[in-house]
Amino acid sequence: MAPVLVKRRMSDPQIVQQLWEAITAIRKQKQVANLDRIIKYMSREHRVLAKETQQQLAYATKDDLVVKDNSKAKKGMRAGQEQEAFWCAKEEEEEVDESHDWYCCKCHCPGEVLCCESCYRVYHPECVTKGVDLDNLGSSWTCPVCKAIKSPSLKLTKSMLYKLLEHVLNRMKDKARDLHKKLNMGTLPNYYNLVYRHVDLATIMQKVDDKEYRCIEEFQSDAEMMVHTSVIYYGPTNERTDLCQFTLNDCNYDLAEVQLCKDCYLMSNNRTDQGWFCKPCDPVHEVVWAQMKGFGFWPAKVLQRVDGIVDVRFFGSRHQRAWIPQEKTRDIKTSHAKLNIKATKGWRKAWKELQTYQNSNSLEDGDESDNEMPSRKRNHSESSKEDDMEEDRVSSTFSEADEAEPKQSRLQDHSVSTSQASPGGVPVDEHSAKKEPSLSASSPSSPNPATLDAVTPPPTKKQRRNSVSIPEHQEMPELPKVPERDEETQSNTPQCNCQERFDASLEEKLAQQRKELQKAHDKAVKEAVKKAKEEFKEEKEKALTHLKDMLKMEAESERKETAERGQQDKEEEIEKLKTKHKEEISFTKKRQWCINCEQEAMYHCCWNTSYCSINCQQGHWHKEHKRLCRRKR
Repeated sequence: MAPVLVKRRMSDPQIVQQLWEAITAIRKQKQVANLDRIIKYMSREHRVLAKETQQQLAYATKDDLVVKDNSKAKKGMRAGQEQEAFWCAKEEEEEVDESHDWYCCKCHCPGEVLCCESCYRVYHPECVTKGVDLDNLGSSWTCPVCKAIKSPSLKLTKSMLYKLLEHVLNRMKDKARDLHKKLNMGTLPNYYNLVYRHVDLATIMQKVDDKEYRCIEEFQSDAEMMVHTSVIYYGPTNERTDLCQFTLNDCNYDLAEVQLCKDCYLMSNNRTDQGWFCKPCDPVHEVVWAQMKGFGFWPAKVLQRVDGIVDVRFFGSRHQRAWIPQEKTRDIKTSHAKLNIKATKGWRKAWKELQTYQNSNSLEDGDESDNEMPSRKRNHSESSKEDDMEEDRVSSTFSEADEAEPKQSRLQDHSVSTSQASPGGVPVDEHSAKKEPSLSASSPSSPNPATLDAVTPPPTKKQRRNSVSIPEHQEMPELPKVPERDEETQSNTPQCNCQERFDASLEEKLAQQRKELQKAHDKAVKEAVKKAKEEFKEEKEKALTHLKDMLKMEAESERKETAERGQQDKEEEIEKLKTKHKEEISFTKKRQWCINCEQEAMYHCCWNTSYCSINCQQGHWHKEHKRLCRRKR
């Protein structure tokens, strides 16, 4: 078998196309396309140095892309002399029947490459991801694409595979509408002389319709070959190449999502069922409490963990995703009181989705394991009862406080509240706080005012609007216990000052809480303004960079068009001057001129002598013409 490391081609495909252009232009002028003319054309039109042009021309000749021949010049100073002449190779009308590609499928450049024994792909040794030990290689080598296809990461049924690929392909088509059309090979000269195998979005769509793919890796390799084909023929800076690269990036992103969880990807794209997020996946996702910066804890699914950062997707209406640090996550069994959660409408919706998701997983586990131990079922039922009790406690705690919330605050699923709920769940205001100590004093059996929240009626809308809430971790100050006495001793005892002390303590707490909330609000506003300024600055820089690139491209195109128009006008003006010059020469040759003063002659003397007047004839006769005149006398 042939050695693995071979030289398929050494010439740069972009410079080869420029050489073809130079040879064609020189031939159109009915001149011999020799080395000197090609070097001048490449230097003038493409700014390519003479040394590089000579080297690439030699490589193109070895690669059979340019034909070298000796020809004799028919005109000019070199008439009859032999000189080197170059011709364009014969244009291929279809794919060439060869074993392997000519250019590296990773960097799209020529050079010494490794040929895969299973497919047509070739790679430079340094372009292979894991590297290649050339000393230990035998006579065969398998490329990374073939290895991935032989051992796919996901084992899918054919129906599931094509459901996923249809969604991926639809997203690719939405981003690149110009790639749908089938290319007209008649407008692409020498296409198959450079491109070994043609792959574009139309061919990928056809293969999906014909169900020719066996795994996701094979589909991804065709998407990469689409970029490879475009770079080889159009160049790395062409607009079509950029569009193909953007399409490949979208394809890689979607396939990475499929690798994370095929069920989540399929259900999120189908959207046929409103409760798709609550359906269990295979394998089942871990569920945690996750907290974003500036927000409270929220239930979420864990998609992946990378270097101490967790990729989560939150329960709720929007199902947003975020990367959360590991220390900002808690186990899902952690109680709500420890997490200091405010149960808004959006949070309660996310909590219900979490309960539905857990119940679905438990039902699926029960269906799969009907013969499990009864103790496990009993533990599961006990845990579900505890979850239900926890849900009832949280919903009943915050239901009254949330009834008076404005509609705008309810629409914010992930809003951060500047006021938190009291331990009893009902916001405490000054009016209700003044009533509590009097009630507690009248009932000695319950001195703690926190126990009165269950009896106290819910506050009115005006009270809720003017109320100031207390954090959960701060308990209401206990009143001093009043010893039991008889009615007589109570009537003779002077009235205590518990009410005044309680009011003073409450006012102090409320003032301190207002200051803390104001500081937190100011800090949050400053951070938001700073972040908005940074984002605006980044977007401004991106927009300026993009605008500069566009202006540069427009200026370059305008410069080329102006140069072409100037060259064309110059050639037309030269042709007009040549024609006029020929006419003037012809006119001059048809006249006779005085040999003495060079004016137009009237009197002919001999074969090449004429005069404009008698004076010129007499003066020139005596001066010199008397000795040289050939006229018969």
